[in-house]
Amino acid sequence: MEVEKEESEEIPSTSSNPVEDPGPSQARVETESDDEDIEIPSILDSITQQQIDEFRPFHERYFEKKYCTRFTTDTVNLDTCVRIHTNKISLIYLSEKHSVIQNQQRLQSIDFQVSKKVNRLKNAMFGKGKRGAQLLQPDSILCHLETVDGARYPVHACVYGKLLEINSRVIKEPNFLLDDLNEGFLAIILPDLRRHEENVKSLKSVEEYNT
Repeated sequence: MEVEKEESEEIPSTSSNPVEDPGPSQARVETESDDEDIEIPSILDSITQQQIDEFRPFHERYFEKKYCTRFTTDTVNLDTCVRIHTNKISLIYLSEKHSVIQNQQRLQSIDFQVSKKVNRLKNAMFGKGKRGAQLLQPDSILCHLETVDGARYPVHACVYGKLLEINSRVIKEPNFLLDDLNEGFLAIILPDLRRHEENVKSLKSVEEYNT
């Protein structure tokens, strides 16, 4: 009995023009070629010279500048500058009109022992509420400035709040407080939010201060 052999059928191609699969090396070359054709503009091209010239420093963009004049007398100027951050934190500086600056005096030291029991450098606090921090009122003395020629000036807190920090740099370099009225702050105060509006209203704006 003779067994017929089955012929294998060829499966016809579904595409009349088959596309060759490029190897990895060819794909990489094309990608690199595409990248070379893309021109990436400099980020500086998006900023005009006028914008650069008008760009305000950090302390002007995020702080409102106020002045406390309530402790100045006919014989001595004790004005302070209070810069209030957008989050209401306050930084205390000397005013440019303060007697120690106007008289061109130099500091011998800064005395933070404001009473027998209170030293502003011994300010222990903990927790989110800054519990244990020294409580301050506007007339609370933060320190006394002691000049080379023997003068002594008190610096007041000017606002209700809690003492967060004394600037460590002015402890080491007292005259930094006089030489840089932008970076040379004396203290950082966390305001009493219940009395924040009262704090702000008690201070003068830049326009009011200079008129």
